[in-house]
Amino acid sequence: MLPQDHAQTKFLDAVDVQGTALQAPSSTKECLDAIVACNAASDGWDSERVVSICIRHPAFPDFDKFIRQQFVSTDENLWKFGSAEGDPEGDFNDFQDYLMQKHKTKKEEPKPAESDDSMSDLCARVREIVPENNSLDPESPTSSEESLCLELCRQELTFQASKMRVFVELAWERLTSEEKRKIKKNVLTRVYGPPSGPGVATMCSGSGMAELAHRCLCEALGCDDAVLFSCEKEKWKKKFLQDLVFPVLSHDSDHGCLFSDMASLSQKLVHCDAHGKKCTLPPLVFLAMVGYSCKTLSRMNPNGCQPGALRAGSGSSGETCHALIEFLRMHRPVVCLLENVEEMGRDEDKSDNVAFFLDKLEEHGYVVASHVFDTANFGLPQHRKRAWQIALCAHAFENPDEAQTAVRAMMSMAKGFSMEKPWSLDEFLLPEDHPAVQAELTRKTNAGSPGNGENWKQKHKDFLKKKGVAWNLLQLPPEILASPWIHRLTARERETLAYGLMVAEQKQFSLSGRKTNEANEADAPAALAVDVSQRIDRCRIAVGNVLHTMVPGQKTWIITKNSDGLIEKNRLLLGCEALALQGFPLTASSFSEAQQQDLAGNAFSATIVLALLLGVYTHLPPFVWVETDFNTSENFKAAVERRFHESVEGGQNMDNTGNAAAEEDLVRTCCGLDSSSESG
Repeated sequence: MLPQDHAQTKFLDAVDVQGTALQAPSSTKECLDAIVACNAASDGWDSERVVSICIRHPAFPDFDKFIRQQFVSTDENLWKFGSAEGDPEGDFNDFQDYLMQKHKTKKEEPKPAESDDSMSDLCARVREIVPENNSLDPESPTSSEESLCLELCRQELTFQASKMRVFVELAWERLTSEEKRKIKKNVLTRVYGPPSGPGVATMCSGSGMAELAHRCLCEALGCDDAVLFSCEKEKWKKKFLQDLVFPVLSHDSDHGCLFSDMASLSQKLVHCDAHGKKCTLPPLVFLAMVGYSCKTLSRMNPNGCQPGALRAGSGSSGETCHALIEFLRMHRPVVCLLENVEEMGRDEDKSDNVAFFLDKLEEHGYVVASHVFDTANFGLPQHRKRAWQIALCAHAFENPDEAQTAVRAMMSMAKGFSMEKPWSLDEFLLPEDHPAVQAELTRKTNAGSPGNGENWKQKHKDFLKKKGVAWNLLQLPPEILASPWIHRLTARERETLAYGLMVAEQKQFSLSGRKTNEANEADAPAALAVDVSQRIDRCRIAVGNVLHTMVPGQKTWIITKNSDGLIEKNRLLLGCEALALQGFPLTASSFSEAQQQDLAGNAFSATIVLALLLGVYTHLPPFVWVETDFNTSENFKAAVERRFHESVEGGQNMDNTGNAAAEEDLVRTCCGLDSSSESG
């Protein structure tokens, strides 16, 4: 990998083939032309040299794996050009010598007629796949709009009818042709990440919404991605990911892991539930999406948001935050999307939690843009305000100074995908005769009558007294009592619902049919939602077509009216409906009602993730092959460990000190550092 100090070091500027200078290829077509020219040369080693350039060039992503399998061994694939002295030509000559030593039998020119692996045969096979007039290179002037993905993929796919896909299509229409080209190019770039696509990792995965949103975008573009790993602590949520989410995702062939503990992600080997053994942590993560714990930071916490919790590492928020920071320090993903409650969207001079977090990100080379998004502004009819941060590792780009401008442009574009109004609430709610609705009513009925505690009554009386409402006058109207679901509520929950109806009437929500004043009635809210899971003084009430925030443990009674002003729905909101309000595209009927409500309350809002992803892939600066500099022994050691992770495939012993020493020598050689010298 190229040291940061010599980011200007590039591939060899020219390769001589029979006296003809070939410029380093800048497109797929030029790569192919170079292979053809070298195939005509008398020296077969020139072919190897051009192939070595081509497979590492960002404009040649589509066939690099195929060519590697034909011409480059596993050991050779570890070689990187560029040295601390900034002498790429010398490195290139060393690489030629290395190839000759490894493959002495290849000194003679291969005979095309006798070898299936000849350059001419390869070239013919590649040209069959890539006609000269239809290059897949995004920058090629001969590329068609289809190959540039200016139009989204239209065949029937996993996410075709989902709100995720609808949002992608709406956002796509708002992009310019140049922005579409940039997205396609950046998603296809294999400079950083597995050959199969951008390497994605998530922590506190829960419902898998981040993985699904990324897969949906790539599927719409007709591109591949690779889920390197997810990390989730709760056992039943891990089962949810494995049974429901993972089957529709793309996995890197060696990974697709499922880990349990964020704190373990700084280790070399981590127990993986997906494979039932200890797995090597994937070495190169392009995109990390993390929703670290909000419990210590949330205003809904009984103790309120705790100032200084992140700095002190206290509570679940502090613990997961420190685990995240350690992961970033060790693995340096190029892009991070980070989500938490509104506290993390405050100015750093007003919140020690924010100040600490941003200081740590900056310490590890990240530039950050923050914004508080409301889900209702992105199509989904629930008011859910969450702080999101885009963090870019500046050292991953050719010009680190461009990262700050880029991250601001990413966030600005994401905000620009907001919608004038959310989709209709009716699109997310099931009809009353739907099997899922009837099955849940039957289940609740068979569960027997809910218990009725007494310790809530005095608190309700005191609260209503302050409001000037006589307690005995707070009754449910006949229209609500007619619902077969009403008997599934406790006395406390029914009283909370009655209070919610009283508040709704003050906001012009009426249970009666259409009024005589049609003009006023047309503007009247058509829906009411009351979360009866809390005491009357803590209940959440939403009047109108946008519901309150989905939270774990909620028990939301929903009332909707049809176009005639008559009651249509008068029951509890189902967990699958709560998941739909977050944009979840799959059916989770094999999981319990309580589990689905929990997943919905903790999930990312899918459309906001998609807006952020589109912003990221539009504004990525040019990459450089560098993860960290080598100015300190600590940084060099981290780089050695990273390269060691990459080379231990095939069952090598991670604890073998001989292997570690050999790997360190290899890394020093690749980085142009003398094996006897001290680093830093």
